[in-house]
Amino acid sequence: MNDSVPLDKSSDGWQPTTVLTATGAGVAYFAILFGSSTLLGGASVVWLDPLFGAAAAFAMEITVMLPLALAMNWLVAWCFGTGAGWPTGAIVAGTAALLLVVADFALLMLLGNTVTKEILNHGWSEARFVEQVLMAALPLAYPRP
Repeated sequence: MNDSVPLDKSSDGWQPTTVLTATGAGVAYFAILFGSSTLLGGASVVWLDPLFGAAAAFAMEITVMLPLALAMNWLVAWCFGTGAGWPTGAIVAGTAALLLVVADFALLMLLGNTVTKEILNHGWSEARFVEQVLMAALPLAYPRP
């Protein structure tokens, strides 16, 4: 053990307050990400899909969601004081990804497979799931304040 590090401090970043703060940041990032993707997905289904088709609507939606997710990631990092990478970025990303999977599963169970695919995901459920998980993983790599 390094003698220059006090016994109550950890040099690897795993402080209880750091973990709790990063978990809270992950919950906030999930809430913002899930809410905005639900709103944009609904708008995509209602307005873009009938005009341009499902593939073009999904492409337009993800074109808006990626910069929005980057901005939300930065905002949450700034508000909570978390950094990218290990360990805080991993906790934020893991929390957000886990909550996204749970929310998608809950919607699938509540609304049924057909309704979820046709209404919420306009036939692109697999692509949307991958998109959400990748956006949830942004805290691992994206530079933060």
